[in-house]
Amino acid sequence: MISILIPTYNYDTTPLVQNLLDQAKSLKQSVEILVFDDGSINFREENTKNGESEQVTYQYFENNTGRSAIRQKLAEQASHDLLLFLDADVLPESSNFLEKYVKTANDGTMVLCGGVTYDSTPPSEDKMLRYVYGKEREAKSAAVRSIEPYIIVTANMLIQKDLFLKINEDLTNFYGEDLLISWNLKKLGVNVSHIDNPVVHLGLEESANFLEKARSAITNIVRLEKEGKIGEDFISLQRAYGKLKRFGGLGLFHWIMRRMNQRIRANALSHRPSMFYFNLLRLSHYAELKKNG
Repeated sequence: MISILIPTYNYDTTPLVQNLLDQAKSLKQSVEILVFDDGSINFREENTKNGESEQVTYQYFENNTGRSAIRQKLAEQASHDLLLFLDADVLPESSNFLEKYVKTANDGTMVLCGGVTYDSTPPSEDKMLRYVYGKEREAKSAAVRSIEPYIIVTANMLIQKDLFLKINEDLTNFYGEDLLISWNLKKLGVNVSHIDNPVVHLGLEESANFLEKARSAITNIVRLEKEGKIGEDFISLQRAYGKLKRFGGLGLFHWIMRRMNQRIRANALSHRPSMFYFNLLRLSHYAELKKNG
């Protein structure tokens, strides 16, 4: 049996919940859906309606504590051994989304990732950075994701309850917690499987907000490194920095970025953002933090 766990903050989860309830009707086993509201100001009335279904438990928490903390609460209160985590701003791409998870999961399933995709219609210009990033970096087939199985997107992840409670850390308002979960899974040598069972990511933030979140995530990467919670060559960003350092290129890189930073940032906020430039901004911030740390 599966517990479907949905943390939400200022997002209307009723379309997602109704979609899941409709799909659950065709299953031979029951599922429970838990929606925990992390101190939202908006959509409280809409989200409260989720609790009108017997299969759905809705709880509202007054204080916003962040995604990892609310996920911890969800996992602790889940009734079943298999947890399906879904972000609030997604919708299953297929009508047999739940059925595929049920058929694929078995007694030996530890972690099963279904993947993420994006609408083929681009959003407004002010949200293009998040859209292009998602299309190029997150929307990958199971075969491609399996090449680096521990780099996961937890917006659509099935995981054993005991394992999740072991690897999740209650980090208040923390950007980049997917990386910590990924590292903990790798450190434990847990088998992570990938299948093509995606959700469509709908909740795109404005480019300026996404850029700031990306900077916050990098700040937290450096913090986790210092605390010994992740390795220093786990992701491509860290490895790129390592190459610059080994070949003595950091000084030149800092010099170039000081002169091109504004131009590159303008591109990131434009209607045609380049992932190459976006990665340079991320690498520049990472390198500055490493230099000053």
